[in-house]
Amino acid sequence: MRTSQHGFTLIEIITVIVIIGIMGGLAFGFLSSASNTYRLAAGQEGMQSEAWVAVERMVREVQSAAPPQAVPPTPPHLTPVTLPVPGGSGGTLAFDDIQKNDPIICAKCEDRSTTISYSLSGNRLLRTGNISGAHVIASGVTAFTVRHDLNGVVSVQLTLADSYGAFTLSGAAIPFMTVNPNYTPRGIIQ
Repeated sequence: MRTSQHGFTLIEIITVIVIIGIMGGLAFGFLSSASNTYRLAAGQEGMQSEAWVAVERMVREVQSAAPPQAVPPTPPHLTPVTLPVPGGSGGTLAFDDIQKNDPIICAKCEDRSTTISYSLSGNRLLRTGNISGAHVIASGVTAFTVRHDLNGVVSVQLTLADSYGAFTLSGAAIPFMTVNPNYTPRGIIQ
């Protein structure tokens, strides 16, 4: 007489253990990949925001710069964007910020520098003002390129890299005086 036994055979238990092991391995691989992606995104976030702020600042300051010599009329009391020359490109951007001479527009300006330049020093992008001196506005910079076309458009391109990867941001602006050639700063007597 055979008694009815309830339970699992050794083969069934080993099969279940193998299936659970395979599913656990797949889940670990998925979670590991998601974790690496999160770390990569979190690591690049700070670098990307620093680069965005640097490019945005350059573009905004160029918008208030004097016009390039290729775009008449250049008022005699204003110095044009000096680097790069119209039609050229390079690794330095230099210009005069004429609006800093306007006591109404710039009544609460923290930096009243009127001559400003941006240049790469090692892996740091420096902003140098004739009053404020040199300040690092971005680090981890591998390339900084400025183009100045004959129509007055100044474009900047900034490439940053670190252990998480590299990316490039760019922006462009037309200097204020190119758009408003009749503007005369209130702080300058003609």
